[in-house]
Amino acid sequence: MQTDPTEADLRVALEKALADLCANHAHLFSVDANERSLTHWLAAILARLLPGADVDCEYNRSGNLPKRLLPSCALGVKADDTDAQSVYPDVIVHRRGTDLNFLAIEAKKSTRARAVLEDIDKLKGYTEPVSVGGLGYRFGALVVFETKRSPPEARLHEWLAEQHCQA
Repeated sequence: MQTDPTEADLRVALEKALADLCANHAHLFSVDANERSLTHWLAAILARLLPGADVDCEYNRSGNLPKRLLPSCALGVKADDTDAQSVYPDVIVHRRGTDLNFLAIEAKKSTRARAVLEDIDKLKGYTEPVSVGGLGYRFGALVVFETKRSPPEARLHEWLAEQHCQA
């Protein structure tokens, strides 16, 4: 039987993955590569560090249906957006085909820092319980990729636990 990753397991794996990303993919940072290139490698490294969990980029399913956020405490997140901006995280750690959603990650390049508050709102929605319109992730993380600098840096900017918003 597989055990679910704990909060500590997830945080340690994320920190290790960010360090590995900087050490082994510095070229992507130096040329200011697209955020998706960076999140792809982040997901690949996390998958190696979290055996037994599925790690996906921009996964847009909840069971067989598209993910939807209902407006609640995630202010400013559009509930029916399907253009890769607000209804699914950049990277997730979960178990496909189940309702086990461990970690939702939003990533932002330092060159797009003004959108950080929007991503925090998204994470609040992702970590709200499904019963109130969220996606039910146990944890959410906002990471920032510092590009165009030497040495490159990728850091955990914000960590959220499951939200319990009041209506």
